[in-house]
Amino acid sequence: MTEILEISDVIVDYNPDTLERCPVHKEAALERLRAGGAGRAAIRIVERLPDVEGTLDPDVVDALLVSAHAELQRLWEEFLIGARVKALLLALVRAIDQDRGGTANDS
Repeated sequence: MTEILEISDVIVDYNPDTLERCPVHKEAALERLRAGGAGRAAIRIVERLPDVEGTLDPDVVDALLVSAHAELQRLWEEFLIGARVKALLLALVRAIDQDRGGTANDS
C-alpha cells in the first residue's frame, strides 16, 4: 500500500531521539510528495516555499502550518464537524448493533 502523505508530513523533520528539528531539503520533500501520489496543488504549494540553498526556511514552514491549523480550526467550528461525525458514527454503531440483535448506547 502506498503511503498517503500530507504536505506537513514532508516539510518538517525531527530527530526521533532528540526531537531536534532537522533541515528539510526542498527537492527531497517534493520527491516524497510525487512518490506518494500527492496532487498537483500540494506539489505547487511546496514548490513555492522559499528555500536557502535548497533547504526549506523553517520560519516560513512554521507560519504555513500555523495558518493551515487556524483555517482547519475555523472550518471545524463553522461546519460543526465534530457533532456531524459523532452523529454519523452513532447512527453507524446503532445500525451495526441492531443488526447483531443488541441495543447501542447513545453516549
